[in-house]
Amino acid sequence: MLYLLSTAGDAAVVCPHLSYLKRASIIASALLATSALSGCNFFDPPLVTACEENLKGVLVKPSSYRRGDFNITSIPVTRSELDNYFEGTPLKTLRKEALERFDDGTERPVRYMLNLQFTADNENAETVTTKLACEYFSFDGKQSSVVPFVTGLKPLDISEFSRLTSKSLKGIAEENLRKAAEGLQ
Repeated sequence: MLYLLSTAGDAAVVCPHLSYLKRASIIASALLATSALSGCNFFDPPLVTACEENLKGVLVKPSSYRRGDFNITSIPVTRSELDNYFEGTPLKTLRKEALERFDDGTERPVRYMLNLQFTADNENAETVTTKLACEYFSFDGKQSSVVPFVTGLKPLDISEFSRLTSKSLKGIAEENLRKAAEGLQ
């Protein structure tokens, strides 16, 4: 007797007499093949996914986006950096709570920085390759709670980046702040 395992349109035939590990291997292969065909990568760090989503939202031609190399660094946040993070914001209650959690050791914030090289088309269908940094401040030290609008986009080559988007950097930052404020309400 054969069983058919379907994964998003792809199928793998699994025999009941195969060992558990062999069946697991077939299933894993089918899932990887499916993810490769769909252009999705289950192994992308959450910061990469969120940064790309934010970036595609400002590109003139988001469908032309192609990821190049990337690397992620993490830097532990000091108490003074945490205090400064809230400077100039109306989030006094959150500031106090965050400092209390830092002081009692409940949370250890981390600043993540993603450096991403990518290629995309501009309005004239010219392919442009450039780099950008996405920064994410994590209060709990994890990337799992990252959301696109809180990943700050920082072009490393502003002239090249400006050829790919119709929005100004100030406009992008203001839109992200508005989305963040809506998320807190």
